Order: sequence, then structure tokens, then C-alpha cells
Amino acid sequence: MASFGSVPPSWALVLAVGVVCACTPMNRTPPVGTGPPTARGVSADAPTARAQVERALRQAGFTVRRDADGALTLTGENPAADVAWADCPLAPVHDPDPDRNRRGFARPIGRRAVVVARFLPLGGRTTASLDLLQAGVYQNPYVGVSFEARCRSTGALEALLLDAADSPPAAVREHAPDPPPPPRPGREAID
Repeated sequence: MASFGSVPPSWALVLAVGVVCACTPMNRTPPVGTGPPTARGVSADAPTARAQVERALRQAGFTVRRDADGALTLTGENPAADVAWADCPLAPVHDPDPDRNRRGFARPIGRRAVVVARFLPLGGRTTASLDLLQAGVYQNPYVGVSFEARCRSTGALEALLLDAADSPPAAVREHAPDPPPPPRPGREAID
């Protein structure tokens, strides 16, 4: 029987496994196929869908470039992206000076988003697809160097752009009159 001050070998193994598990970083990369949708079949023709997404990108603060290709590609970049579009984790930082051995975590000081949108006609519909890069901008306080790290999308930017591609043109939405209210039952209209 072990005395109060010693630990039985089976408990030592459990303790060692616990320490290893606690020190192992969690995988922050989501499993494949669990991210927000990045493509949708839309009823608008490809040039109309591209124009609507271009308008939505510009309204969201993106600079937009049109590529002259068969996929009607748009590329947009926003160096001051909305915080609601991505979750940026804390980033590990360290002091490269071997005499100091300082380590810590940095919060993002900014965010950047890059979007590549493609619009391909397919069987009477248009497929709108998005490729996104969302990154947090961090500062290493030990050496004063900025760096970027990839952030996980919340799906808000994808939804905004795919909804824009699938919505009726803005001119139709803004000028469509509201339907008249239904007549109240049991009352006659007074002229």
C-alpha cells in the first residue's frame, strides 16, 4: 500500500496524460465542409448578378477590380474589414531575444478581407461563387512588427454577397410600390 506522500504508478500515468492533453493546442481549423456556403445558383443572369455583387462590395467599403474573363470575375479588397465578418483568435507572439524568453498573445488590431467572386451561366441560371481570405492584423509588442493571421469567417460577408447576387435589381426594389392594404371586412369604401 502506498503512503500518503507517494503516488501509485497508475495515477502517475493518468496525471501525465492529463498534462500532455492540457498543453496540446486545440486545432482551430474547422473540419472540411463546415464553413459557410460560398456558392449559390441565382436566377439573375451573370452580368446582372456581377453588377449587384459589385454594388454590395462597394457599399461595404471594398475597392473592386473587374477581370476580363469568361467567368465575369470580380476581385475586391477591404483593408478595414468589419469585425462581424470574421472571428480572429488571439495570436501567439514571442520575443526573439534568447535572453528574455518572453511569450504572450496578441489581439487583432485590424482586419482585412479579400473576395474573388465568379459568375458562370449554367442551365438558365447563374452560379455565383466566392473565394474569401479574411485575416487579422496583429502587432508583436516585443519587436514592433505587424503580421497577419487567417481568421475564421462568421458567414456574414458570404450571406451579404450571395443575397445581393440573388436579389432583384436595386432599381426594381427601390421603386416598387407597396401593395394597397386589403379592405376591412364588413365595411364599404367611402368615396
